[in-house]
Amino acid sequence: MNCSQLFRQSGGSAKQIVSALLLAALGKPWLLCLVLFLAGVGVRSPSLNGQFIWDDFYLAHDSPLIKSPLFVLEAFRHFLFLDSFSTHYRPAQCVSYILDYFLWHEDSSGFHLSNLLWHSSAGVLLFLLLRKLFATWCANQSDLEADRATQNIVASFLVAFLWTVHPVHSAAVDYISGRADSLAFFFACGGWLLFLRGKEMASSLGRTIIYAAAGISGLLALCSREIAGIWLGLFLLHLLVFEKRGSRRLKQAAVIGCLLLTAAYIGLRHLPRDRTNPPVAVGWSAPVRSALMLRALGDYGRLMLYPSSLHMERSVVDPANYRTSQSWKQSVASEYLSIAGLGVLAVFVAGAFKKGQGRTVRIFGASWFFLSY
Repeated sequence: MNCSQLFRQSGGSAKQIVSALLLAALGKPWLLCLVLFLAGVGVRSPSLNGQFIWDDFYLAHDSPLIKSPLFVLEAFRHFLFLDSFSTHYRPAQCVSYILDYFLWHEDSSGFHLSNLLWHSSAGVLLFLLLRKLFATWCANQSDLEADRATQNIVASFLVAFLWTVHPVHSAAVDYISGRADSLAFFFACGGWLLFLRGKEMASSLGRTIIYAAAGISGLLALCSREIAGIWLGLFLLHLLVFEKRGSRRLKQAAVIGCLLLTAAYIGLRHLPRDRTNPPVAVGWSAPVRSALMLRALGDYGRLMLYPSSLHMERSVVDPANYRTSQSWKQSVASEYLSIAGLGVLAVFVAGAFKKGQGRTVRIFGASWFFLSY
């Protein structure tokens, strides 16, 4: 059905015309991917005028490891910061700077452009992954009708679009040194998609190649940032709990593959020379940690709905606020974040326990959020 036919059927109202356009676009996934990509680049395009700040000066300008493509393998033998107590092992991030330096030399706009491309591409992969997952959940319920499939595509696109353009990602996209988050997301999401693609292949050789590529992508995700380990947990949670199809042999092989992937990453982390970390300070008591966790959860919930006061280092506690009653009163607004955190927790729990259509999606979404949290 072409657009003119859809317009005639829509009756002419603005809402119906928009619906007709959406229906026309839903049959062309590449068009939705293009919209996502352009939206991500367009929203973040002001960052192209940004300069090097903070860690950018070392990681993307002064680091000797980024000066030549010959140092690509050498990057895997060092921590991210060469002269530091930091034990961040992120060679994939360093390699991305090698490519940028080769293309743009010391032009900060080129580095910012790469940040935009990595983030926008990750948004596209998120859309493609959610399409696959939603289809899987509906297939589990024997409810993959045409209308349901359309709703799944719409939901996948809206979630991916919101993730791509949401201002909360400013620290990861606008800040050159924050690229690790986008890289980890891109490779982890890509690895999951490759695994799903491998399941669909009939050729044994083709499956083997695709599964190997998925493992390499997962390893690159871990080598981009340590938080990519959450993706491994999320992948296994979906495979073992939510995915009802697939043979036990395949699931066992996937678990073994994840263990081998983790072992390979641990082996790579032993390549750099050991560093002595400063002693860890005495932590908070359990009740205080619980209150702070709720406060952080409330802050995250607020940022999702009202993303204001965005900055790099966020903290939900400042000991100076408790020195006098006057300073406490001035900062009392932060105490309400704990109550907001309880509200966010209640919403997730209620959604998970509510029976009916979409419960699987709500439970998996809550699991995804809390694993990341």
